[in-house]
Amino acid sequence: MAYNILVPGTNATFTASYLQPSLGADFSAGSVNLSWPQWAGAMKLYSATNLSPPVFWSPVAVEPASSNGFFNVQLPALNENLFYRLQLP
Repeated sequence: MAYNILVPGTNATFTASYLQPSLGADFSAGSVNLSWPQWAGAMKLYSATNLSPPVFWSPVAVEPASSNGFFNVQLPALNENLFYRLQLP
């Protein structure tokens, strides 16, 4: 995200704080259900098969559904390691 700030002609202090969204996971009946808050809508879901450097994160192609203030994605539970994260594109 980008924000424009009009800087005054006199000294001023600006403070920015950021809240990292949490990615919830629920496993059931051969699927994994991921959810995150809608306020993090600019972020996209990415996956990787391992966390050993170099890590290659790929965008998840499934579009999230919106419900009760959260984005939700249902993915098949595969017989392999998959790691997920939210990040800005």
